[in-house]
Amino acid sequence: MRAMKTAGMTLVLVLLLVLGASGEDPVIASFTENGVLAWSNATPGGAYSVEWSPSIEEGTWHNDWDSLSPVSATGSTTSVRVPLFYRVRQIPDMAVVPGGSFAMGYDYVAVRTVTVSAFVIDLNEITKAKWDEVRGWALTNGYSDLAVGQAGTGGDATSNHPVTMVSWHQSLKWCNARSEMSGLTPCYYTNSALLTSAIYRTGTVTVINDWVNWTSGGYRLPTDAEWEKAARGGLVSQLYPWGNAAPDATRANYNTNATTAVGNYPANGYGLFDMAGNVVDLCWDLYTVTMMPPEGSVDPRGPATTNEYGSTTRIGHGGSWSSTSTLLLKCSDRSYYIAPDSGGTYFGFRCVRNP
Repeated sequence: MRAMKTAGMTLVLVLLLVLGASGEDPVIASFTENGVLAWSNATPGGAYSVEWSPSIEEGTWHNDWDSLSPVSATGSTTSVRVPLFYRVRQIPDMAVVPGGSFAMGYDYVAVRTVTVSAFVIDLNEITKAKWDEVRGWALTNGYSDLAVGQAGTGGDATSNHPVTMVSWHQSLKWCNARSEMSGLTPCYYTNSALLTSAIYRTGTVTVINDWVNWTSGGYRLPTDAEWEKAARGGLVSQLYPWGNAAPDATRANYNTNATTAVGNYPANGYGLFDMAGNVVDLCWDLYTVTMMPPEGSVDPRGPATTNEYGSTTRIGHGGSWSSTSTLLLKCSDRSYYIAPDSGGTYFGFRCVRNP
């Protein structure tokens, strides 16, 4: 622990208690008067969370501002209790996708430039083991109807294969459970008030854009734009996560009879595995052909309630073990449209969250 004088007050900065991938704790090195926090012992490409707490004794750490005490005003004086204690924690098994603009699109719809804010994303598709871990916690904490799910497909599938046979609705509830299990504010709610009493935990609710806490630090499905930016791995105008080279059996699991364990093929430029093949990744956005984000959009999230067909089908990306066409493996391909209440052996999901 170390104390630092900043803008006339003393800030006590709490250091990480859990080892990062480098084997050394991140160490908070400075907190400048203009609000820049710096730390050492960082792992290149690693995802980190800067968290705060009102007191060490409370033992609760936050990475969003929803938990700040309300502002009070007395006469001309306004005050709010601000965080005094900070720590830096490496987020395991996730990678940072830097914010910025990129050319989004595919062959038969005009390519357009969109901007996406920085986010972190799971290195792998959610495995059956991870699904079971969170589901076990969830069933005793208000999530009464999370599906059992299945380990991939095929006779050799084990718990390190991607979870399948879970629907879009189920994945949203699981994301919320993962958030609450981790002490984070959930993203998905059953109305636009975004109150704790309306956290989406049970039942079948078609959550719409206004019912999502987009500024929360919790886990959620990637948007269409986020997924495509992540899949490209920093490459520009390339067809696949690895570049323009034609897909083959050394690059992705496609046109086969079953899933493989996650991470079985080379990662892309952001360190992400299976962005092509294995299972299709469910995304947040409604599937649409004509209601695409316009040129210059910032953080597009798709149509608000239904698509041009009055449907609530959702976009799936990346192709799967069963894909016979390599076109489905393209970063920009969005040929999959999936009913939100259906499960299948060819699709699963991975999560993102705000950094």
